[in-house]
Amino acid sequence: MQTMRRTAQGQSARRPLAHQQEAAKYVSEAQKQQAEILREAAKMRTQIIEEANEAAAKEAQKVMDAAKLSIEQARKESELQFRSEVSQFALQIAEQVVRRDLADDKSQAELVDKLLNEVESKN
Repeated sequence: MQTMRRTAQGQSARRPLAHQQEAAKYVSEAQKQQAEILREAAKMRTQIIEEANEAAAKEAQKVMDAAKLSIEQARKESELQFRSEVSQFALQIAEQVVRRDLADDKSQAELVDKLLNEVESKN
């Protein structure tokens, strides 16, 4: 009977050891899975950051291109407006000069004679 007890005690002692080894195996496997999940999460984080940076760079380039286009259009419009204003001023000045030069009949007659002489000399 004592032998049976010792055998039973020996088997009982081995069971907790087997359970501990099995538990350690599960813990080790769980740690490996955790490490793999963390690696994947880090990869995903890096990929998301890279994609966000690329998208931001593309959007920034679009904004810059739109700004350049807007600036160029504004420059052209300003240039056209400036030319128009200069033309108006030139016409106003010419009108004032002509009015002053042709203010009396004598000036008008002199201008007509001068123009006729120029036409005759060219022919």
